[in-house]
Amino acid sequence: MEAKYAELMELEEIREHAVLMIEKDQALVKIWFDKKARARTFQEGDLVLKWDADQAKLGRHSKFDAIWSGPYMVTGCKSSNAFQLSTLDGEELPFPVEFLQFNMLSKKELWYQARDQRSSWFQ
Repeated sequence: MEAKYAELMELEEIREHAVLMIEKDQALVKIWFDKKARARTFQEGDLVLKWDADQAKLGRHSKFDAIWSGPYMVTGCKSSNAFQLSTLDGEELPFPVEFLQFNMLSKKELWYQARDQRSSWFQ
């Protein structure tokens, strides 16, 4: 009986050590992430791409399917991390979008999209 109790106590010490090691690793990952992370701010008029979550679900798209839709324009800020978007024609989306669900779109990317559309006209 005492051998079983000693084994359980040893197991508990191993678990506590594992928890401490996990917390230490998580702290190191947080330090690394905080060094690399940059604040993302969006202003009215910025062009963004919206993440299409339904399309991006595992098994719902092929390797070359587009999982970003857009471009959209930021038309307002609903909270610190939710923004109102509209199409380039001015039609607003019905719900605000969290900033984690969209990505900044540069004018260079817009030019490439327009170029690709023009080249598809001739095929």
